[in-house]
Amino acid sequence: MQKHSDEFHDIANHIGRRFDELESKIKNQNIIIRLPGMQGESSSAEGTEEETMEYGRPNYYKGAHGHRLGTGLAKNQWKTKDEWKDILTLIDFRVDQLVTLGKKKSVPGSVEFGNIAASEDKPGLLRGWGANSKNWKDAEGGGGQAGVVGQGPNQFGIVTTPYRFYRRFL
Repeated sequence: MQKHSDEFHDIANHIGRRFDELESKIKNQNIIIRLPGMQGESSSAEGTEEETMEYGRPNYYKGAHGHRLGTGLAKNQWKTKDEWKDILTLIDFRVDQLVTLGKKKSVPGSVEFGNIAASEDKPGLLRGWGANSKNWKDAEGGGGQAGVVGQGPNQFGIVTTPYRFYRRFL
């Protein structure tokens, strides 16, 4: 018997590929990658399950270094709580790797956490956000972070939920 669903494994592989892309960008470009979250909230490589209200919506997890990828609406969209927690463990690990890489003096880019709204867009800023399989490429429609980030060349969706899951779109 399989521990997790096929959707879980497909999304975990997608997350790995997307973070590989972010690592390549930060190594080769003088950019700031901003992930949704709270700057300076945590320097821990591990997240904690904790319910809070943020931007008028419930958040159920404080991710590594303060990230908020897959921590809100996604919680109740997974088949089991174990799948949700395991995907967050993967995201925490990859966020920590990215933050560690961004702190190296030999790397031109950096990572920060904060507001990912379209109004925050500026040259040299890449805004990452939690998506579903239908909107990760263009933030078209959807609630949560898709509704905040807007469309544009400086947004970077990462599928963090099985909601509206279509394997062919990953």
